[in-house]
Amino acid sequence: GGLSNGLIRDNEFTTTCGVVNLLGGGIAIENNIMLGENADARCFMVQIDAREIDGFGDVGIRDNTIRTSGSGFNVTLNNRNDVASIVMERNSAEFLSTASFAATAVRAATIEGSTLKIINNSFDRVDNFEAITVFGAERAEEIVFANNNIRGNDRSYTNIETSPLIRIDASTSTYAGPMPVVLVNNLIFGLGNVGIDIQAGTTLDSDFNLFWNVASRYSGGSSTTASNDLEADPLLDGGTLRITASSPAVDAAATSAQYPDVPDVDIDGTPRPVGSGVDIGAHEVN
Repeated sequence: GGLSNGLIRDNEFTTTCGVVNLLGGGIAIENNIMLGENADARCFMVQIDAREIDGFGDVGIRDNTIRTSGSGFNVTLNNRNDVASIVMERNSAEFLSTASFAATAVRAATIEGSTLKIINNSFDRVDNFEAITVFGAERAEEIVFANNNIRGNDRSYTNIETSPLIRIDASTSTYAGPMPVVLVNNLIFGLGNVGIDIQAGTTLDSDFNLFWNVASRYSGGSSTTASNDLEADPLLDGGTLRITASSPAVDAAATSAQYPDVPDVDIDGTPRPVGSGVDIGAHEVN
């Protein structure tokens, strides 16, 4: 349906397909639990076509917990009178699919002047052809991925073993040049696949990321930075995506002085930094 200036907060949903499917602006989706353990993998739990309506343009998706055999977030940034922006932060999503059509964490499409920020999220056991895909990246005003955890699916069936965890594409295959995309402080845990695929002939700013179990950190285009990226075992706490005190991610991230969108808290609300520096990923070791 359509919605402007609306709030969806503090609910628990159980579904076999999606939970939220909205067109509009001024929407806040906060602190909900969304359970879809028998959901079709092609169903997104949250679908938003964000556009300015009645003066409301921004969409915030924050502090939600998702556990599903379906997919996560499908967001489109559109325009009507003015462009919209979407901020996704502190969401935790675990994907359960073992189907032949498997789940994806985030699929996003942008338009001229739009802003997309994905910060402090945890996406675990994702197994579509790409965990996170952005289309039309060169058209946006700004796209930021900061301090997220992304891990591929280690179950018996997975598509992601032969595809990148993150794919950044322009609106056309012929576009070449810079894209307004920043990937910083992300923990990227692969399955022997590519970490970040960038459309050939394009560049972006990707640095201070920790890669593990990837065939290559980047493919296609290139990062204009990347000198502070690491490739090492993140030393996680058991089967979780939380780093331990001995992890190479500890104190190894960029600060907000270097990248303004580096958050001052982690996914749990713990202030950053703890210790001598900011930690890579969604969790700050306390």
